[in-house]
Amino acid sequence: MQVKTRLMVGGLVTFVGLLVVSLLALFLQRSSMLEDRKIKTRHLVETGHAVVAHFHSLETSGAMNTADAQAAAMQALKGMRYEKKEYFWLHDLSSPVPKMLMHPTVPALDGKVLDAANFNCATTLQAGSDGAVQHTDGKKNLFVAFNEVVNAAGHGFVTYNWPKPKAGGGTTDELFEKLSYVKKFEPWNWVVGSGIYIDDVDQHFWSLASQLGAMVLIAMLAIVVVIRWQILSITRPLESLRAMVVSVEKTSDFSRRLDVRSQDEVGQTALAFNQLMSAQQVAVSEVNSVVEAIAAGDFSQRVHADLKGDLGIMKAAVNASAQSVDVTMKALQDVMRALYNGNFDQRMSAQVKGDLRASVDSAMQAMQSLLDDVGRVMTAVAQGDLSGRIQADGRGDLATLKDNVNRSLDALSESMNVINSNTRHVAAAANETSQAISQISDGAQNQMHAIGQLANAVRETAVSVSDVSKNTETASARSQESVSIVRAGKDKMATMVEVVNGIASNSEKINKITEVIEGIANKTNLLSLNAAIEAARAGEHGKGFSVVAEEVGKLAANSAQSTQEIAQLVQQAVTEARRAVETVQEVSRDMERIEAGANEADGMMQRISAALEQQSFAVQEINANVNNLNKIAESNAAASEEITATVIELSKIADGTRREVEKFKV
Repeated sequence: MQVKTRLMVGGLVTFVGLLVVSLLALFLQRSSMLEDRKIKTRHLVETGHAVVAHFHSLETSGAMNTADAQAAAMQALKGMRYEKKEYFWLHDLSSPVPKMLMHPTVPALDGKVLDAANFNCATTLQAGSDGAVQHTDGKKNLFVAFNEVVNAAGHGFVTYNWPKPKAGGGTTDELFEKLSYVKKFEPWNWVVGSGIYIDDVDQHFWSLASQLGAMVLIAMLAIVVVIRWQILSITRPLESLRAMVVSVEKTSDFSRRLDVRSQDEVGQTALAFNQLMSAQQVAVSEVNSVVEAIAAGDFSQRVHADLKGDLGIMKAAVNASAQSVDVTMKALQDVMRALYNGNFDQRMSAQVKGDLRASVDSAMQAMQSLLDDVGRVMTAVAQGDLSGRIQADGRGDLATLKDNVNRSLDALSESMNVINSNTRHVAAAANETSQAISQISDGAQNQMHAIGQLANAVRETAVSVSDVSKNTETASARSQESVSIVRAGKDKMATMVEVVNGIASNSEKINKITEVIEGIANKTNLLSLNAAIEAARAGEHGKGFSVVAEEVGKLAANSAQSTQEIAQLVQQAVTEARRAVETVQEVSRDMERIEAGANEADGMMQRISAALEQQSFAVQEINANVNNLNKIAESNAAASEEITATVIELSKIADGTRREVEKFKV
């Protein structure tokens, strides 16, 4: 806050103080006047109360009866006046609204209940002389208020608004504030009261307020003139001093000086400022020289000027700082050189003071501890031990390095565990696959052997069918030549029955062989599915094996399909053979009748020839399918060998990976 403002605030405070004191004096005066009116009214009512008490004493002494004593008391109060026009009244303690007993100026009220609307004008109530003042809404019944205060404390004050009597009679239309004091006379349940107007108190208050206001205004004008003179005599030199200080603060030009025009306190302040500027100029120049030398890397410069007081302290502090910086930089240079050479044992010199030495030493110790711990962990990692972790404390980048190394070791350990587990699974899957392929290989060998047997049986069947066909054709050609050779034909027919029975027997064998082949094909298909599952488990290493397993599955499916076709053809051959047997048996039974039915026999021979021709075609088809089965079996055997070689190689890879992983300790 500016000095001018402070002086103005002082004048304002003075004015406010005078105003507050004046207001307090006014309100105290008003309060005193009101208190005087209260005391006066109370004394007057107590006088009237004493008159009533006098007549009551006459009643108690027997000098008067109650009615006479009360009538005499009313008459005495009715004639009492003060200030020429003020009076006393009496009312009772009836509830809820009292009744007037005696009113000297309005006799018409005597004996009436006081509930008229013009009585609803009470503004405040005070029970007793020292009771709290209670404010109303200005519409409370006046006499009800009187009874409330006397019932509470025996006496009290009530203020209300009431018209004033006119000199020629009647009352004013304007209402004025009036103060009444009432006191209860207990023996007769009377209330004695009287009141006085107090509107003149406010008039006197405002008159005093006007007088005091004029006096305060005159005093304040005089104070303003004096304060203005003081402000100008103080603020103008101070403004020059402030402008000079601001200029120096903005320009940092310590060569500036004030023009000293007086020898008072302000002039002495200006002179002291000039001396201070001279000392500051010398001190700043010396300090600048030292600081510039330190900035240039020369820590040998010092302040030599003769400085006093705080400037002397600054000189000593700057010189001590330069010396400390010199020692610190040398020690720090030694530490940096040691760091460059990879030596973390170097520490700051004991000559270095303050927190820098402890900070640098702590940093070196933290780096040394952390890097030693890193070296220990990395040495263990090089030896295959992944269980070590960096335990040394570190902050900032060292803490980041520690966390990164530990997280890397955690990730590497987890990866090694996963790789180890995966290699074990791959090895187990390879072993299971090898066993499955071995079973497939055995099944392929068995299948080739069964197909070889089937091929031989089919060839024998083909030869037999061919012979039967030729014999049947010969019998058909010669059946018409001579009946004489029927008996020989009968013998040949018996031979033919045996041949056909042999064909049927061979067909049954072929059917059993095809069932075996179909079982082998189904088993091969199942094994190929198992091999495909194991190859999927092996992942990348089982891709080739998966392709081979798929081919094996296809071959097995083709084999099963061909086997079913063979079974159908064999079943058809068996059926035809059985039919041939039945036909030949019929021919044998009919040999005795062949003479009579040569033509019929010839027809039968022709049908037999056609059937055998169909059987020959069926046998040829079986032979072709058997050849296909043989090729499939050979392909299955070759695929089994390839799968076996792949599984053996995969097992070797998994075993090698497992051995390499087990070298690490996690």
